[in-house]
Amino acid sequence: MVDASAVLAWLFKERGENAVDKVLPFAVLSAVNLAEVLYRARKQGVRIVEVPVVWRNSSPTKVSAVRSSLDMLKHVIRLRFRV
Repeated sequence: MVDASAVLAWLFKERGENAVDKVLPFAVLSAVNLAEVLYRARKQGVRIVEVPVVWRNSSPTKVSAVRSSLDMLKHVIRLRFRV
């Protein structure tokens, strides 16, 4: 798992981006970290686009759509007012 700071270093070609480049193809990024990366990248002028994906539901799942959405919203709000 990589954190948001590693992805941002890779995205903006900062110190350590070579190390991130080696592990990024195999890495996992949590939804909260992804939200931070997207937020900070957009503030830096990076164009963000949506790419459609094919969703294949595998049951049983331990992910709660409501709980996960609220958790992500909480982190985005904290991020917005922290920056």
